[in-house]
Amino acid sequence: MVSFRNLLACALAISGDIALGATVPAKDVSIVKRGRADIVKEILKAIGVFTNDNVYTWNFKKFPQYCEVYMETRDGGHCYATVECKEGGKQYYKKDYGGWDNCKVGGENKFDDPRIGSFSIGFKKRDGSEGEGLTNPVIIHWDSSPFWYLGSGPPVKIYDVSTLALQYRNANMCEAGIAPINCDNGPFVCRYVDWDVWSNRKKKWACGIPVKGDHSLDSLELPPA
Repeated sequence: MVSFRNLLACALAISGDIALGATVPAKDVSIVKRGRADIVKEILKAIGVFTNDNVYTWNFKKFPQYCEVYMETRDGGHCYATVECKEGGKQYYKKDYGGWDNCKVGGENKFDDPRIGSFSIGFKKRDGSEGEGLTNPVIIHWDSSPFWYLGSGPPVKIYDVSTLALQYRNANMCEAGIAPINCDNGPFVCRYVDWDVWSNRKKKWACGIPVKGDHSLDSLELPPA
């Protein structure tokens, strides 16, 4: 079993200039880079919308090509997650706070969901920039094969959840300003479920992760934290 830290390090080592949220392709996958505005248009086109609109990938009712991955920690532990999709409803991962095997900084917690495939959740910090507790989650997601680092299988994506949630938060603050100019138009992939995450004992995040076979975010590049 490859540890979460080694898995993350392996992914980042494949491309020295990888941006958070970018795709690490397998050897036989060629990805054409596109602008964020173009990606938004393609996502909207896929659901039959041909006008400008914001894309929130966690809104699986509007964008059924994604599922919402919800993550929660309490008092520095008690890790918990759900995956909810338009098809199949909500799946619980340790619903009764039974405890993950590695609910700690650097620990790998691997799951398999029939809609989105295999994914793991880990946490980079304790008592970090998001207040006291276990914070700064990272999702590593692959469709079906966890052996992508050996040069086979589908692309893998690494989501720095806190960086993506801050992107959405800052865009909201920009749009609420007196003169909103050049506000980020997305697509938005993660969010803080509670706006005041820093002061809560429970830390809650949610991200929209593509279902198996959907490649709409493959070429999405996001700035590093």
